[in-house]
Amino acid sequence: MHQETICDLYLRVSLDRDGKTAIERQEADCRAWAERNGLTVRKVHTDRGRSGYKAVERKGFDAALAAVTAGVVDTLIVWKLDRLSRKGIGQVGKVLDGIEKAGGRLVSVVDGLDTSNRSARKAVAMLAELARSESTNLGTRVGHAKRHLRSKGRWIGGQPPYGLLVDPEIPAPRGGQWNAASVMQLLRSPAFAGLMPETETVETGDGERRHTGRVFPYRDPETLDTVAIGEGTITVGEREQIIRTLESRTFAHAGKRRPNPVGPALLTGLVHCAVPGCGRRMHCVGGSYQRMARRAGNRCVGASALAATVDDYVTRQFLTKIPALEPGDPLLVVIADRRAHRADPETCAKRDALTAEIQDQEARLADLEDARHVRGEFAGAAAVERYNRLSEHLKGRVEELRNRLHALPMPSVGGSPMLGARALCDAWENATNEDRRDRLSLAIDRVEVSKGARGHRIVPEQRIRIRWAEPADTGAAR
Repeated sequence: MHQETICDLYLRVSLDRDGKTAIERQEADCRAWAERNGLTVRKVHTDRGRSGYKAVERKGFDAALAAVTAGVVDTLIVWKLDRLSRKGIGQVGKVLDGIEKAGGRLVSVVDGLDTSNRSARKAVAMLAELARSESTNLGTRVGHAKRHLRSKGRWIGGQPPYGLLVDPEIPAPRGGQWNAASVMQLLRSPAFAGLMPETETVETGDGERRHTGRVFPYRDPETLDTVAIGEGTITVGEREQIIRTLESRTFAHAGKRRPNPVGPALLTGLVHCAVPGCGRRMHCVGGSYQRMARRAGNRCVGASALAATVDDYVTRQFLTKIPALEPGDPLLVVIADRRAHRADPETCAKRDALTAEIQDQEARLADLEDARHVRGEFAGAAAVERYNRLSEHLKGRVEELRNRLHALPMPSVGGSPMLGARALCDAWENATNEDRRDRLSLAIDRVEVSKGARGHRIVPEQRIRIRWAEPADTGAAR
């Protein structure tokens, strides 16, 4: 069959929902046009659930374009031009250039366009920009609507997660089969505690934004308060405690959290392999801390040490060091901060959010001042007036945030269990291993064990290094 008598169809829908027939209706209209014009459909290229505006992979689009630009077919038919692309003439123009260079043509059924007609290109350019503008405006309207709904504490759409009672009369179970992943997702969800959730987005290299898998409580951009969405199954404080417990029993690997078995050993979750290039957690196996990956064929030569020796050394160092610290010592400050986060996570989360916002606004103010005084970007009376207006706005915002931070109560954690050698030793003797591990994690970030010589007795001072806790924003070892 001659290529001038055959054509390909390209069909696309942004949201592919069960029971919807958008793709089927597009195909029916395109096939009808092809039949009326004496063309035989060779192949149908489809992109379901793929945006024509965002920077996403569209295999159907790529295949359809390759067929017509390679001369496999002479005609590419789309139902409507915005099905082909919503990126404006920048992308559509390149598509047209490629098709025309190959001697082919593009047909848009609903728009009544056929690029074999020279005057059609101007109409294509106009419609391409119109489609791009519609997508931009739609994104703006949707974003505004979501912000409005969030600020009013209303669910923004979709199936509410299990555990959130949006309406007292209507429970919201998801149904389906329960597994460990679904339980973890449920327990981490802000909505489980009655808070509005928001999915983290990051900017890609091409300027687009994509969602990550991290969900956190939404905060009003002005007040930085979390927004209630309904009746939670648990309290916000209980959610923070659950997340902390989950994180103590898992570890991050390849962007996901993997199970970290909590065994009876004292340093489970704290002890790590110090072999260069490794640094992974060790587990107690047969009375020794070992690298489990080594047992599974990992390249790490793996450190190994008697658990009793490592536990005894770390315990002695902990019980000796903490009571000897002077008031105001940086380690005591970190311990107090960590205890406060555990005792009153809601207040601490609010203080952290306010502090981060103050730092962000101060950075913007500093950049604005550099723009005027260093880079000379505000020249002329009108520009200086604009600078003054922006500067005053940022200074006012910083002052407002500082006042809100100062108005927040300092978390109360009661008497410290860390101070006093005798009291600390008595509390240690009467505690379970889980309680002891909890105390250690307040003061210790990790314990590193290096590899020793075969047949030699372990010398703790040579092979064990304790990384004492430091503020989260430094991360350096003490």
